[in-house]
Amino acid sequence: MKQFNLLVSSLLTAVCLTACAQNINYSVDLTTNDVDINKVYLINEETMTVVAEVDANHNRAHFDGMLEELPVVALLSPNSDGSEPLTEIIIDGKDINVTVSAPASGETQNQVTVQNSPLTQQLLDVKAQVREKGSALNSFVSDVRRRFATSAPSEEEMASLEAQYDQMNKALKDVVKEGITSNRDSKVSLALLVGYFQLIEDFDFVQQTLAGYAFADSPMLQPVNDYIAGVTSKQPGASLIDFELPDAAGVQHKLSEYVGQGSYVLVDFWASWCGPCRAEMPNVVAAYQKYHDKGFDVLSLSFDSNREAWLKAISDLKMTWHHLSDLKGWESLAAQKYDIRAIPSTLLFDPEGKVVAADLRGSELEQKLEELLH
Repeated sequence: MKQFNLLVSSLLTAVCLTACAQNINYSVDLTTNDVDINKVYLINEETMTVVAEVDANHNRAHFDGMLEELPVVALLSPNSDGSEPLTEIIIDGKDINVTVSAPASGETQNQVTVQNSPLTQQLLDVKAQVREKGSALNSFVSDVRRRFATSAPSEEEMASLEAQYDQMNKALKDVVKEGITSNRDSKVSLALLVGYFQLIEDFDFVQQTLAGYAFADSPMLQPVNDYIAGVTSKQPGASLIDFELPDAAGVQHKLSEYVGQGSYVLVDFWASWCGPCRAEMPNVVAAYQKYHDKGFDVLSLSFDSNREAWLKAISDLKMTWHHLSDLKGWESLAAQKYDIRAIPSTLLFDPEGKVVAADLRGSELEQKLEELLH
């Protein structure tokens, strides 16, 4: 019996060593100053799941418990969906103390201080630098607009202003890149990468960061992975990403019904409310009329939400080709699949459904078609 008891004890110890090792204590104390909240949610930002919710009593809230894995990027938010968060933190098993105060005069974001969390402090330090340089850049742009509200700058002045803007913009992006690079082995880099990949607009940097990245499997990276897939899908030689959208009659069509069917096809992302799209459309119409009989077609995917405005623009602009739209505006499936963030945007596909070129403007489209279909 003694041997049996020892065996059971050993087995239970082994189970605890494997299972209990996956649960780590955490503690977060939150104090708010001049921030009116009744309830606070602690949200695992990597999985967007609520870890805990507590009432905020006398401007204080306390969270503690166990998590399977630490460190983890998290949000403190008055809303269960993580919207309008008080701050972003990195829970690392230490007893974290966070103080959130209302924005300072002229600011829009909360003032946050943290104690006993080096990772959170590193994250907040980089974010503070980003805000500082971003604010300076916005002030510069506002000053330029005021200075030249009634008269245009000279060519020399414009060159100088553009150089200053480029320098300040680069400095802003460099702060983010340095923050990601210097914290590559910690989840500080994960929070920065997800938060600022659109700001830095550097596809090569993002790809290089993810190569061999320790947190590459984090679901938090989904928008970054979508961005990479979107950019890759627009590079020459990329295959069509196929999906369905309805036509004006509500009939669903796959893009592959039009692309990869033996003709060169321009997939045109546009909207009736988009001034630059309407300005560019005569060039597309001219190219269509000139080269349609030679093997060129157009498929327009609209980011409209108003059906009548969409159809009226098609008629007014003489867009006599194929049209699809789910009428969801920027939430359109087309925008998601191809990571379209600005319109007009176009992709020219070859007869086999491979990308030839992206964002051909003005005479560039006709020149490319002349080259391909002469």
